[in-house]
Amino acid sequence: MIFDQASSKDELMEFVYRSPMGLVHTDTAGKVITLNPRAVALLMPLAKKGDILQNLFVTLESVAPELRHIVDAYDRASGVVVHHHRIVIASGIRGQTEPVYYALSLVRLEGGTLVATIEDVSAQVRSERLLRKQEAWVNAMLAGVRDFA
Repeated sequence: MIFDQASSKDELMEFVYRSPMGLVHTDTAGKVITLNPRAVALLMPLAKKGDILQNLFVTLESVAPELRHIVDAYDRASGVVVHHHRIVIASGIRGQTEPVYYALSLVRLEGGTLVATIEDVSAQVRSERLLRKQEAWVNAMLAGVRDFA
């Protein structure tokens, strides 16, 4: 299939704009080059007063101060720097609000820039915790049954 360059660019921009995942293109120092609306929605609650999302590392510093060091320590020209790095955004208030977790992936591109993907994985974390609780409960029941068998 042959694509018209102009229509391909428009389709790509629409894809980036409508992506359900936050997409951020930065330099290696974290300076934001481009970000989509979902990234803005996920990052704005973390922004301090006066932060207009100019630097990804500055915005995430309060919840993931290690990211800048991880990127600095990455010694390859390109590749996956971190994959689904879990970040606790809010621990939640018992009975009132649920904890909020993000998963962040960083990929270094050949040109020396980074692409970050950010997604809210809070529901997935809750499901994983519930599954672990249920497994522990079943294991405790089975351990008790063995004593009587």
